[in-house]
Amino acid sequence: MNLAIAIFQYQSFEQYMEFATTGLYLMIIASVLLFAGSIFMAIQVPKKNKQEIK
Repeated sequence: MNLAIAIFQYQSFEQYMEFATTGLYLMIIASVLLFAGSIFMAIQVPKKNKQEIK
């Protein structure tokens, strides 16, 4: 029943799948960027601290 309502709302199942996949890709890209950013910060911050000590 819920599936029928969803198909009726989005008019076609393909449109809904496109919407879902684009959202999924955005989530994956965002998580990868956050992961890369955290690694970059973890590498950069200690270097700056060492330079300040010298």
